[in-house]
Amino acid sequence: MRIVMGEEKKLMTEYGRYVLQYELTEHCSDTQESFDRYYGIRIVQKREREAAVFDECVLKGITESVEEAKALFESLVDGLVMPVSLCEIVDDWQSVKEGFAV
Repeated sequence: MRIVMGEEKKLMTEYGRYVLQYELTEHCSDTQESFDRYYGIRIVQKREREAAVFDECVLKGITESVEEAKALFESLVDGLVMPVSLCEIVDDWQSVKEGFAV
């Protein structure tokens, strides 16, 4: 796994201040038949000023397109998506994307 992009955002909630760490990850499938790259997202949520992870979600293999992955990554960061919501949001994103396939 390699981190392609990373960004950190601070967020104030009714439960306190949190830090959201976003990573766009690249994974490689190295088989005898092919060498494929695919991209995923990792979101880590920590309480501000604490090292321990409060919540985390990792999704590998979302897309093989680096352009699509970067666009999704930027949307997640801009929307301050929390780890608990990542699976549902990516599932919706993939459903919409498949609906527009030619």
